Amino acid sequence: MKGLTVELGHTGEKKKYKIRGISRSSASEYTFEVEPGKKETIERHFAKKYNIKLKAPYLPVIQVTATNYVPMEIASVVVGGTFFGKLSPRMDADLVGEMMKSAFTTLKPQQRVEAIKEGLKYLRLRTPVFQHWNFDIDTNPMNVKARVLPPPALSYLDARTNKPSTVTPNDGQWDARGKKGSRVAPRLDKWLVVVFADEGDGRAKGSVAKGAIQQAVSDYVKAASQYGVNISNRQPFIYFAGGHPPNVEQAVIAATKAAGFSPAKPHQFILTFSDKTNSSIYNAVKTLCDLKMGLPCENLSLQKALGAKPSYWSNVAPKINFKLGGVNQTIDGDPPGFKQFPTIVFGADVTHPAGFSMAPSIAAIIGSHDLRAAEYSAEIRLQLARQEIITDLESASLALMMKFSRMTKQKPARVIFFRDGVSEGQFDQVCNEEIPALKRAMAQIPGTKPTLTYIICGKRHHVRFFPNPNSPQDADRSGNVKAGMCVDSDITLPYGQDWYLVSHGGLLGTSRPCHYSVLVDEAKMGPDALQALCFYMAHLYPRSTRSVSIPTPAYLAHHAATRARIHLGPDPDEDNVSSVGEKKKTRDEMEEYKQEKLQQALGRFRTVTGPLADTMYYM
Repeated sequence: MKGLTVELGHTGEKKKYKIRGISRSSASEYTFEVEPGKKETIERHFAKKYNIKLKAPYLPVIQVTATNYVPMEIASVVVGGTFFGKLSPRMDADLVGEMMKSAFTTLKPQQRVEAIKEGLKYLRLRTPVFQHWNFDIDTNPMNVKARVLPPPALSYLDARTNKPSTVTPNDGQWDARGKKGSRVAPRLDKWLVVVFADEGDGRAKGSVAKGAIQQAVSDYVKAASQYGVNISNRQPFIYFAGGHPPNVEQAVIAATKAAGFSPAKPHQFILTFSDKTNSSIYNAVKTLCDLKMGLPCENLSLQKALGAKPSYWSNVAPKINFKLGGVNQTIDGDPPGFKQFPTIVFGADVTHPAGFSMAPSIAAIIGSHDLRAAEYSAEIRLQLARQEIITDLESASLALMMKFSRMTKQKPARVIFFRDGVSEGQFDQVCNEEIPALKRAMAQIPGTKPTLTYIICGKRHHVRFFPNPNSPQDADRSGNVKAGMCVDSDITLPYGQDWYLVSHGGLLGTSRPCHYSVLVDEAKMGPDALQALCFYMAHLYPRSTRSVSIPTPAYLAHHAATRARIHLGPDPDEDNVSSVGEKKKTRDEMEEYKQEKLQQALGRFRTVTGPLADTMYYM
């Protein structure tokens, strides 16, 4: 509730305030001095002065100014106000659902163009002031030159012959039926299933029939086997842990013991089923498996998995392959220039705490450790809240380059770095801090002098592209521009290298392009090769048969940062109410507080180690 705008009208005049804090005392308990030597409760004060009898005096009072505290029940939330806190999974789902119902959000591209034109009529763009200065705004869309880049051929194995087989995407998607991963995961022998629901007949709320779970597991095994994963134990032990276990970690450990596994007799994999709205179970299982057990795990939604169609399971199957150490699709013939020069590809992103929290920001840096840029390890760093520039990039990137050298037996000759989340106003900071940090790390690799290519991937802009209505062949089935459409003139910057690229096929609404800005290109790859590389890398997202909107390494970095936030756990102070009378901190006090929160988090944060650290566990 902190920061929420509310309206008060108890004095006869309506005024708006922002909530500064919440007292630990209720209106019937909190007292203040009405005159020297005389105190009374908020409840009594409002009854005497404003003739307001509180219906809920047991609720805490809220602080709206430095010295003013009022009962919660007399405050009305202002319509249209912004909520800065973290939403629950159910609220998140409801919000997305409402957005999907929004007429503007789901408009097809040409309908959106017409809606924009209609809206321009209400903006009064032709005013006397504009006319005086001969300033005019064209209300028609701008025509720009564009080209469609050819998609890469993707390499799999033929499921029947086990020989290399390729598939070419069309409009950002491809059919992988009859294919299996380009490298199949090792055989799965020892695994178990944990169901976070009560065992029953499925009729009672929160109960699931064992037969339904057995059928889901059978479908899972069948789909994974068709994708090439060799599962020898097709009927794993199934453990029902209840829908709301008091301790999720203990429930999983009890399941492993019941299945006959132990440190001396370890298992390879855990599959869980849980309610999709219960994120606490998901978070607890991932934290346990990642940090304590060192095991890959997969969580499936009960609502989706029970009675699911084969298409659902065919989408799930690729995940088990790469979670167990396999590789799904790769670029046929490798990405441009990778054969001539051993290339490590990085992706980096920073996630920030929700709302007003001063919990640390989390920087995730992922780097490839194979020669095809298909497998990635992650390095996680905590840093001060709201800090976008990665402060410990040197050590993180050096660790990933050393791993690349160890696992490929080659030293990197090229470093390609995809950075997500940086605005144009921060480019100078990147050039002054992150790029020098990368170069210092590169200089520590003995016997090689790799070149650096540093590319910013930006999605926070309002540029949209619409196919020419007179050329229907330029649109895909959703009415959007085709995947691979690239614009590198007319609307790009007059200096440096930048371009817009739509690398994914449209689904709903209007596709948002990614804006690429090249800050460094020591390899002198040139715009054509760089644009092709960015488009190619969007096809390597391992759990999909669709290209994604940004290069896969940048996407994976976002996933790694999100998983690290789960590992860190909630801020111990996040749910605590603010002390009444809390003063606004000065800038120095705020920086000191951020440092304190960072040190607290570093004391409890753990990273993934062991063999699991060499996998994409964060997916």
